[in-house]
Amino acid sequence: MLVPYHHAYPIGCIALFVALVLSAATSLRGASRAIEVVGVALHVPFSCPTWFAGRLWLLRLGYYKLTRPKVHADDWVWIVDHTVQLGDDKCLVILGLRLCDLPSAERCLSHADVEPLELVPVKKSNGQVVYQQLEQAVAKTGVPREIISDHGTDLKAGIEKFCQQHPQTSALYDIKHKTAAVLKRELDQDADWNTFTQLANQTKHRVQQTALAALAPPNQKTKARYLNVDVLVTWGQKMLTFLDAPQAAQEPTFDRELVQEKLGWVTGFRSQLEEWGELFAIIAAAESFVRHVLVVQLNGTECVFYVHFFFEGQEFLD
Repeated sequence: MLVPYHHAYPIGCIALFVALVLSAATSLRGASRAIEVVGVALHVPFSCPTWFAGRLWLLRLGYYKLTRPKVHADDWVWIVDHTVQLGDDKCLVILGLRLCDLPSAERCLSHADVEPLELVPVKKSNGQVVYQQLEQAVAKTGVPREIISDHGTDLKAGIEKFCQQHPQTSALYDIKHKTAAVLKRELDQDADWNTFTQLANQTKHRVQQTALAALAPPNQKTKARYLNVDVLVTWGQKMLTFLDAPQAAQEPTFDRELVQEKLGWVTGFRSQLEEWGELFAIIAAAESFVRHVLVVQLNGTECVFYVHFFFEGQEFLD
């Protein structure tokens, strides 16, 4: 067994711990216990690593990936965002991917496809700060071909200034945040939608500690809620199907009169749920198209295609 210098565990054990966390989505303590079980079963001649030791391995691996030299090229794509603020601090994160390394159109981009380029802690961020951070990142990869972001105020301002200084760089709006902005514009002022979400929230609190808890609406997020509102509409559509079913076909566990009393209000939104379902279907199709077909090879050159889609005659995306 090969044990790295200044380490107490062999490379195979370290690799197994890292794989359990990164590939199998196991917690640090879960990975430690899994190795212990395997070690006992196979009678391995070393003790089980603690979760703390595993965390140090992951930190070292992450630091290496962040600081190792990157290839300078003109086909880098940067994915830029801020982490959630913790106290006074947050971090600007830049992930990179070369267009020549894009996965095939059959699958979406995954965590393993991207390379960490920058992790910059800041206490205050604005357009000028973001611009300076982007300029510093150029030293690692060269000027990128594209920068993708969620169009946060400071990110958008900084990226626009960067693109003015580097005309070869294009700024792209992340498709998920773009469609969320579309939904917000369409639904925020919709009285029926606001009434539906309020009733769903009230119903959630009324039935979660009762025999109808299994029928409760999903939790609604207070921040970035338009990124996940489709689950609420899906719940409403399933509830309509349940309420429309003959009594003999319904689950006998639930009292029919109580279901009508607590959840019967959903039937008043039948036409709206159908309309909202069509809207989400269009958005899902647009997101899938952009994620799989956005960049294609044409005579050896990457060409970006921008998608338009319509709902009731209104143009949504450009």
